[in-house]
Amino acid sequence: MRLPNSLQATSVSIRPKMLLVLFALISVVTSTQSCVAYLQEKGPVNRQRSAVPDKAEVLESTKEIKTILGNLYSDRSADGKKTLANELMKLVEESPDNLILQYACLSEALKTGAENGLVETSLESLELICKQFEVDTTEFRLKSLNNLIKNLNQTQANELVVAIAPMIDEVVAQRDYGSASLIARKMLKAAKKSSRQNAYAEFDQQLKLFKTLEKEYRKIQPSLEKLEQDQRNPGANLVVGKFYCFNANDFETGLSFLSRSSDAKLKGIAELEKEHSRTQTEATQTKASDLGARIADFWWDYSEELDELGSQNVRQRAGAIYRAQLDAKNITGISKARAEKRLRELAKAAKFSVTSYQWVARWLGEDVVWDPIVFTDDGKWKTSSSTGWSTTGDWVPSESLGSAEIIMKDSSGQQYLLTFSNQQITLRQFKAGKLNNTAIVTAKP
Repeated sequence: MRLPNSLQATSVSIRPKMLLVLFALISVVTSTQSCVAYLQEKGPVNRQRSAVPDKAEVLESTKEIKTILGNLYSDRSADGKKTLANELMKLVEESPDNLILQYACLSEALKTGAENGLVETSLESLELICKQFEVDTTEFRLKSLNNLIKNLNQTQANELVVAIAPMIDEVVAQRDYGSASLIARKMLKAAKKSSRQNAYAEFDQQLKLFKTLEKEYRKIQPSLEKLEQDQRNPGANLVVGKFYCFNANDFETGLSFLSRSSDAKLKGIAELEKEHSRTQTEATQTKASDLGARIADFWWDYSEELDELGSQNVRQRAGAIYRAQLDAKNITGISKARAEKRLRELAKAAKFSVTSYQWVARWLGEDVVWDPIVFTDDGKWKTSSSTGWSTTGDWVPSESLGSAEIIMKDSSGQQYLLTFSNQQITLRQFKAGKLNNTAIVTAKP
């Protein structure tokens, strides 16, 4: 699953029994005033949604659809229902200007998908209705998910617990943590039907994280309101900046607030971050290198003052800067030794985690699953595929990227890159020097 900070799979520690939560980075906004307005938007962005058509008109359109697709409606087989759902979605594509027909087709596709456990069709039609028509998005999603989940078998439940991630990502990106909590709670029912043994624990942890973020986000609302009146209010900027940097791990947004905050240290580092961005040119590379090392050192030291979540997010930022400096060969001497030492600390945490659990990789676009993937402390790994293929190989933490990534090589010499991030755990395959083919990776209990 594509899963935001709840797994805590950062460069500080990786907790694979918890679910990663998607925190999409928000666009950098230059002025605090425009940033405040941007941040206060909640809920899915549906600026051009159309009104829901009249019920009588939708009913009449539905009758016409059933007349056109009568043979498919009468086919009770599983394949027949899949074909019906596909034909309904084709009608949607072929009638972009007929809102009544679109709504009727999408509603029929959603109903057909829910009654027959067609996860992909259900989610696609659900999201299209939410994006195109003025429905209560949260209520509509929850009702539709409930109708789908009650008809799922084990295989279909396995599909849903993975496929739900984009919906959750969208809700979290809009900072609608309350709705995200409700969806996660609903997904607990699907997890009970799933054969993925850690699915329930993952959604349970996600639910807890969303509740925490909802509570913390509610706390900053008075500060956001103060900034509407006075965009330079130091105390309000501090509260909002801390939330986005330390809770939501969104430094791009948070630093713009911290640069106007009442905390001298955080205000100073925010200004250094801005200066560092301005000096990323060949002519000022020496200065940029010095600033990068100073910024990374600051964040690493500052992480000691924060709670667990804040510390992990801040060390992740420090680690990213250290890695960038080392990759570009921008630092030498003591600064280089310090960066390498701290990245080794992060790599040690990653090694402990990756060898302490077994993993499952589901390759996107292919009906292939590696289950389990087992790593051992002597740098070896092995796996078996659902297609009957199996392999063994070696693994090492990426020297250039610290604990965030692990390089794997199988017995044939094929290389893979296992990446831990705040968004998800992925496994990618090297082909012709480039990364291709992606698998979503989850931990087994």
